[in-house]
Amino acid sequence: MFAFFETRRRNKPVKELQKWIREHSNGAGKRFIFLHTELRFCFRVKDLLRTLEDMTLQYEKLQKQRRSLAKQLRQDPLFDRMEDVFCICCTELIQTLEMCIWERMRDAAYPPRDSLQALIARNKAVMHNYGDYLFALTQATFRDTTQDRETIARTVQAMTDVVRQQIPL
Repeated sequence: MFAFFETRRRNKPVKELQKWIREHSNGAGKRFIFLHTELRFCFRVKDLLRTLEDMTLQYEKLQKQRRSLAKQLRQDPLFDRMEDVFCICCTELIQTLEMCIWERMRDAAYPPRDSLQALIARNKAVMHNYGDYLFALTQATFRDTTQDRETIARTVQAMTDVVRQQIPL
């Protein structure tokens, strides 16, 4: 596990996911997959790739915002834990994307289909919490944000526990 955290510091899983997106974006506009989403059941592979790309860009933007915080706030260990969860999920996403057969994505019983949705949802939740935590820290000088930060910390701990259960140590 230690080796993974060292590569996380260099954002290797995020860069690998971005590379995978670039490599597979050619001709993706005409391919459709069926995943149950909030608004529809069918969408383009191109839309999936755009969602993944937006997610990685948001991650990089939030990291940049973290670096602009005061040093004592920037060193909060919860940020590292959220980045770890995000990077582990990116690694899982890459593995799932590499192994899935796009033609079988129409089949509701195809395991990568649900896995893909769950990983994307988890990463979006992590980025949502990351942004909320950044905001709470910046607002701490103006109002008491202890309760907000504790709620986010509990949520991230739950996500970390789920990820740890999936990965053998």
